[in-house]
Amino acid sequence: MARKLYLVGAGLSKSLEKAGKPIPLMFDFVSAMADHLDSQVILASLAALELADLYEWKSAEAKGIAERIFESLRNGPCPDNLRAQFRRVLKDRPWESIEDLLERSFMPQPTQGARWYASQQPQRFRYAINQLFCSIGWDVNWYPLERFLRRQFRGDDSHTFVSFNYDLLLDRAIQKCASDWNVQSGYGFGIEYFLDRDPPPVKDGFGERVEGKKLPGESPAKVFLLKPHGSLNWLVPQRIPVAHGPGGTLFDDGPVTVPLSPSGELRYFGSIEPFKSIWLPEKLPSSVEIYIIPPVAAAKSQSSCFSKEVRRREEEAFADADEVYVIGWSLPETDRDQESLIRCSVRNRQRPIGSLTVVNCGARPAYFRRVADMFGVSESSVKIFNAGFNAFVESP
Repeated sequence: MARKLYLVGAGLSKSLEKAGKPIPLMFDFVSAMADHLDSQVILASLAALELADLYEWKSAEAKGIAERIFESLRNGPCPDNLRAQFRRVLKDRPWESIEDLLERSFMPQPTQGARWYASQQPQRFRYAINQLFCSIGWDVNWYPLERFLRRQFRGDDSHTFVSFNYDLLLDRAIQKCASDWNVQSGYGFGIEYFLDRDPPPVKDGFGERVEGKKLPGESPAKVFLLKPHGSLNWLVPQRIPVAHGPGGTLFDDGPVTVPLSPSGELRYFGSIEPFKSIWLPEKLPSSVEIYIIPPVAAAKSQSSCFSKEVRRREEEAFADADEVYVIGWSLPETDRDQESLIRCSVRNRQRPIGSLTVVNCGARPAYFRRVADMFGVSESSVKIFNAGFNAFVESP
């Protein structure tokens, strides 16, 4: 029985996008989000990004439109023509990494207004990325991913996925294709509760009581999906009193609640209420937030009990894997901690890795050398697929 380990990045999700439903990478984040300005959350987030003065390439036109957008939002919905103007200038912008933009939000800003907007950016990013994937939902090209997973799941091999993505595309595909995965333990830590509906909008200052339910008991998972940067379906109580850090709202240590459909399928959490209160059995009500860590180095130092368990399982997987697949992971600067974790675990291995397969799209030689060095294998032994995930799946 082979132990198979998969490291998955944004390139995998990107490969599944359909026309008109762009899925962002780090450098095309703003351009991709510009196709979703019908969401007021995304619209306000991108307008605030302009007013925070964080871009390397300054645009007086874009900033002027952003000011008009916030003025219009104070009085009601933003006019369609203003959204269209903003979409155009965002699409024409030179691409800049969302990591760089968010990192600059912690640098001194020239004006008080810019400082305020900059301080809100990590939290706005969390809301915006959730609204983006709520909008996309399951409207993606599932065929390549499901074909790959079904091919991998033949036989008795063990499978551990380490996903650096917030979205639920890989999660849902694994749920459909792997009988040995379940919500209760498949994320690498125990999850006890689920929601079968989202908190509705608050009316007249009062919110409707929404109760979480106990997950039914299941056998321990044998396929694991570890998400060290969090997930858009992990709902965790806010710290009381409410506090904020580099990544936005700070969290308690749990418990974690997941939203599910009535039939038990994974789903996104659609509520945009500032305080999303839920009631769990035998517990006081709590306001929950989506547990994702924005791509900011300072934010990734935050940890919780369940995230420490995820890290422990990561270390075990890196130390024991026979076969490693790196799919669509670009090794960004803010993942230096993960790179260090891998290198340390590989140094402590009792035997070398049997095979290393790297799937990317148009990556340069330096990238593949870095991956080979990280896993302690020779460059000549790396199996390279550099035409994208879909071409990899179709290869013999």
